[in-house]
Amino acid sequence: MSEFQARPTGPQIQGTQLLSESFSTFLSNLPAFLTINLICLSPAAFAYLYMMNSATTQREVLTATLVFAGAEIFLALIARGAMVYGTVQYMAGHEVSIGDCLARGMRMLVMVIGVSIVSGLLIFGGALLLIIPGILMALSLYVAIPVAVTENLGVMDSIRRSREMMYGSRAQVFVALFIVTFIQNFVNRGVDMAIAGQGLMIIAGARIAISVVFTSVSSIMASVAYVQLREAVDDIDAEELSKVFD
Repeated sequence: MSEFQARPTGPQIQGTQLLSESFSTFLSNLPAFLTINLICLSPAAFAYLYMMNSATTQREVLTATLVFAGAEIFLALIARGAMVYGTVQYMAGHEVSIGDCLARGMRMLVMVIGVSIVSGLLIFGGALLLIIPGILMALSLYVAIPVAVTENLGVMDSIRRSREMMYGSRAQVFVALFIVTFIQNFVNRGVDMAIAGQGLMIIAGARIAISVVFTSVSSIMASVAYVQLREAVDDIDAEELSKVFD
């Protein structure tokens, strides 16, 4: 798809609907989606557990945490491509296959990495100006990865397509993301209080579990937003959209 429609004039998705359908999709496919993300993040998780098990100083704990965070960012890109495929398949009424999702994620990894790097640079550039331009840029590029995976566009075309589709829906997506971030922070604090004083391995295991859950939710939300935008902007439903993977 090389020509994009003119920008819509009003909100195309609602934050409450985005949240509702995202969590419904997540809970309906809980075993499959958690397994996909756990498989993708497992190298980072094993390295983190190994480093935490041998850590004897606060500096070593911090190093292990930073290594996990950095590896998680890269490995989550495989999960994002896989989750786009799985989410579209589920919303179209098809069975979600873990193997097919992972295969799609690996197949699109180079494109997803390219989109993520360019998006990250654009967001960073916006943040250098002021915080608000960076936030607006991040919201504009929110569905760039689902676009790349589903429409098979190049990196820059995926980014332009995302900006066109998100116009008019950025505020609604911002509210949804704010709520999810609040929930994640609440869970983090609750778990930290519950395991305070426990061993490093228990702390590491809890952080990995939270990461797997919210990596899943994050990927699903972006995918659901993309499907809802395609329905609103292009009048293409999930069933029609899923045919691009045939």
